[in-house]
Amino acid sequence: MNTRYLVYQAYGNVAIIHELIYSVYSLIEVYGGRPPFQIVIYTDNLAFLKEWLPDWVEYSVLDEERLRNWAGPRQFVHRVKVMMLLDFMQNHSGLLLYADTDTVFIHPIDRYFDAVEASGHVMHLDEGVIGQRSNLVFSKVDAFLKNHPEFGIDSTTRMYNAGIIGLSSMDRSLVKEVLALTDRLYAVFPKHIVEQLAFSFVLVKKGPVVEAHEAVYHYWNFKEFRAVLHEFFTFYKGQPYQVVSPKISQINPERLSRPKLAYEQLPFWKKAVRKLKKPRWQLPPYTLS
Repeated sequence: MNTRYLVYQAYGNVAIIHELIYSVYSLIEVYGGRPPFQIVIYTDNLAFLKEWLPDWVEYSVLDEERLRNWAGPRQFVHRVKVMMLLDFMQNHSGLLLYADTDTVFIHPIDRYFDAVEASGHVMHLDEGVIGQRSNLVFSKVDAFLKNHPEFGIDSTTRMYNAGIIGLSSMDRSLVKEVLALTDRLYAVFPKHIVEQLAFSFVLVKKGPVVEAHEAVYHYWNFKEFRAVLHEFFTFYKGQPYQVVSPKISQINPERLSRPKLAYEQLPFWKKAVRKLKKPRWQLPPYTLS
């Protein structure tokens, strides 16, 4: 049976470290304790994480030189993710799910490991066909691709959210392909989306991609939650994870983000009216105890 790993990267801003800890706690709550796979965290803040996380979590230490090298000559922050996955695959054998720090696990994720074991791949969510131009980012990407046919990526390509990525350690050649495509794209289209585009394009070519959004809530567009997390970890500072982990439901980001998401889904004219008011939306109340 293949060894199973959940891999994170968490470095730099302490707000990202807080997101990571909350994400691990959500796994502990879903599984009622240690999950049946190994968690590995690439980080530059080992001491802080060890204060909050169980001793069965494994780490790989990041330093400035490693981060700088992985970001490449153009210092593209999302290139670090691709390099981290290549490093992990070089040193581990088995099945892996990568998770962004701003994720909350709401159901067990064993089926996604099963999908990878069956020679599949996993990403968080199918965001749609690029050529449908359903948002401003897609419109810009589609326009770029139409002007650069040399990349071989057409308007029918589906874009998947890369907050979750499921791979086998045998997929190292695919991730190298993602890296090469990311570098080529970023050289002429330096946008944050290109690493996600590269993963989507390369993995979809290999076959159907399994979506993980039913088990994982990804709050990438709810940065306001970072202030809530800061308050949460300040309130519970010094307490063991066995005490703090069950408290995470007090600040569930899926609930707290609803007013913002409702605002963002309003028609343009209603948004314009709301902008005349302050605040445009309000964070729901929560209590720490």
